[in-house]
Amino acid sequence: MLNQFFAIFLVNIFSILHTVIDVNNKAIKQASDNATPSTAGIHLREKIFIT
Repeated sequence: MLNQFFAIFLVNIFSILHTVIDVNNKAIKQASDNATPSTAGIHLREKIFIT
């Protein structure tokens, strides 16, 4: 019973991490599309702090 709960817990953590990484990658692409590399880093930092 405990093992089953732990497995579900791990899967949830991995899916959340994957979603966060995916969102950050999209933010990087969007920032680099419409900004110079120096401001893209600033936008990325703001997004990370907000979330």
